Amino acid sequence: MSTHHVTLVCTCRRNFATSNQQIADMKEVRLNNGVMMPAVGFGVFQIPVNDTERIVSEALETGYRMIDTAQAYYNEEGVGRAITRCGVPRSQLFLTTKI
Repeated sequence: MSTHHVTLVCTCRRNFATSNQQIADMKEVRLNNGVMMPAVGFGVFQIPVNDTERIVSEALETGYRMIDTAQAYYNEEGVGRAITRCGVPRSQLFLTTKI
């Protein structure tokens, strides 16, 4: 039986500029595979479908760069619209989901 361990190494990332507003350095963690992931994310569980796009857009404007979603939440379309329209390069966004 093998045991898997996740090693988290905190680092800082460059400043993000959104809507003419400077966002403070966002902390990130390095995953075992070397991928950098924002240490703090925004979850969309129980956000009503009709409000999802607006709320996720506000989270992205605030500085969140990780969005945690799932097909079972039934609000992925709103998440997708917010991401598409936010103006933040996709390479700066980290999405997590469950299947």
